[in-house]
Amino acid sequence: MKIDPKQAMDFLKTSGVFGPDSSCMKEWALIDPEEAFQWAVENKSDTAYHAGDILMAKSPQAFAKRVEEMPTGRMKNEFRAKQARTKAQEDPDAAVRWAHEMPVGTRMEMLLAIGPELESSDVALRREILSSLIRGGVDPIYEGSSILDYGWPTQELERNPRAFIELAGEYNPGLLPSAAMHWAGRDGDGSYEWLSALPKNESFDKIAEPLVRSDWVVKELGYERAVSLVNKVSNVDSRQAMGNMILQKWNDQDPESFRRYLDSEDVLPEQLQWWEEQR
Repeated sequence: MKIDPKQAMDFLKTSGVFGPDSSCMKEWALIDPEEAFQWAVENKSDTAYHAGDILMAKSPQAFAKRVEEMPTGRMKNEFRAKQARTKAQEDPDAAVRWAHEMPVGTRMEMLLAIGPELESSDVALRREILSSLIRGGVDPIYEGSSILDYGWPTQELERNPRAFIELAGEYNPGLLPSAAMHWAGRDGDGSYEWLSALPKNESFDKIAEPLVRSDWVVKELGYERAVSLVNKVSNVDSRQAMGNMILQKWNDQDPESFRRYLDSEDVLPEQLQWWEEQR
């Protein structure tokens, strides 16, 4: 006797033995993926992922139509991200154009899905996506989270920190402190070259202060370079507090090079005064 798959799924659901790995759903999706997918979505079932994969493979157009009809939520976003990755593998430029047609929050998620699918040779497209993400700065869906909480933008920062920093400075300076922190903790030489060339102003303070308060960044930079950054901080109270903290650690870790610094032309009068008070 032939069993109607919809009736079988309805029975499994009401009987309490229904689960996300239901073989019945897989069999139904192979016969009629669109109807199976629609049933799973309407019943808020995780079996929609099985049916969705089959439907997308058999009929991308029908899959896209059904996804657009879905209510807003996690599952819809995940299916759209799957669409984005597939489109990026087939035609990266078209995928990016498609993502830009989405509402702002959805657009960010689609671009985050597309980025990892791009080849390293897609320099212009990678820059375009990164620029869009940096302009957004904070994902509007998860308010308060930075794009650096996501894998691909962080990988791009590590791959080419100067390009990332340049885009952040142009489109969203608020990202500079966290981006610089990430860079400095992994590349003391390159980040210091950039940091030391920045003008001495309030913007520099906002970037430099978190760095020199971080032990792991100071370790990567080295005490001498960390102190030289502190010396550029324009806020006197912050400069003295951070300078005293680093100088104390420097003296504890490497008293010989610390003494050489005290005898150098770079030492600030306030630092000599602090040292005299410690003796």
